[in-house]
Amino acid sequence: MKHIENIPQNECTGCGGCIAVCPKDAVTMGTDEYGNYRPQIDPHKCVDCQRCTQFCAQIHAAPKKAPLQVYGAVGNTADLVGKSSSGGVFATVAAALIEQKGQVYGAASQCVDGKLQVYHQGASNIQEMQKMQGSKYVQSRAWEVYRAVSRSLQKGQTVLFTGTPCQVAAVKAYTGDPDNLITMDLVCHGVPAAQMLNEALALFAKRLRGKVTDFAFRDKSKEKQFTSRLTLRKGRGTKTYFVRARYLSFYNAFLQGDNYRESCYSCRYAGMDRASDITIGDYWGMQKHHSHQMQGREDWSCVLVNTEKGSAFLAQYGKDLTLVESKPQWVAEQNGQLRAPSAKGPHRARLLALYKKGGYKAVEKAFVKENGGPLRYRRRLYKSLRQ
Repeated sequence: MKHIENIPQNECTGCGGCIAVCPKDAVTMGTDEYGNYRPQIDPHKCVDCQRCTQFCAQIHAAPKKAPLQVYGAVGNTADLVGKSSSGGVFATVAAALIEQKGQVYGAASQCVDGKLQVYHQGASNIQEMQKMQGSKYVQSRAWEVYRAVSRSLQKGQTVLFTGTPCQVAAVKAYTGDPDNLITMDLVCHGVPAAQMLNEALALFAKRLRGKVTDFAFRDKSKEKQFTSRLTLRKGRGTKTYFVRARYLSFYNAFLQGDNYRESCYSCRYAGMDRASDITIGDYWGMQKHHSHQMQGREDWSCVLVNTEKGSAFLAQYGKDLTLVESKPQWVAEQNGQLRAPSAKGPHRARLLALYKKGGYKAVEKAFVKENGGPLRYRRRLYKSLRQ
């Protein structure tokens, strides 16, 4: 294989490791016809050194290990857990590391001119770290911080990097995985394109006669169901809505597995064996297997400790977590990606065909039609909205 851009669409994860390792900055990130990130090479800059293929975490998969310990976990700091999607494990250990002058890297988001941007950033204080809390069901521009991660490690700082499994594999390949790097990956379903999300949000905001200023996929302040928080600018003020997932076409497609990038359906990092030091996710089976240990708390995470380095890190920085020993098979019962990659959703082929032909407007139109047509859908939507 001559260049990284020749990797088939069903193999490239868009992790961006190739961008960080290129000594000539010849690799940049573009998008494919569906808005998914794809690396591109400038032939005028490329010197054919092959570093992009030598460090590719798809061509050369990171080694994986079975978990050493498995836990149900929840943080003991109400503020941190309240802003998290589930048990607040990441926020709890990240806050403890920051107090000891460590550095944290993770995915953050902000709205700029009505569009949600999801990107990785560094955090050396709690305020910066809190921007990383919460689920972000689109692909982050993680490659923008790989070099910064390396610089932090070279300074001797303890660094926590969190991201999808493929992003973790990329940062380990780029940095050489030194002792002061702790990697934490997510039980990842798959990553849709941010471009699709922004087109979907723009259409939804238009229906509500506003412009998006903030969006969170999962907010648990109003309902326990999958509920998004959407803030719109309307006239001179703003209004915040809480929208159930089933009324958002993009979110509905995500939950059904219809809109991930092609490589997610054959992900080599899905399964119980992991490439990270620690894996976190929702523990949907906590009530079934540990009801007597839940202490009246519902937002539990699962934690897989995969390496001795991860075990030592959790012991040092996880003292403000409540941990309940569990079993891998229990955690995997309702976390299918701990068994195998996500399966293609039932409407994926049609969604892509509609998008290719008419953009997201065509996808949204089909979704509304399936939900009773414009009038019925609008009535049900407005009845469900909470403010």
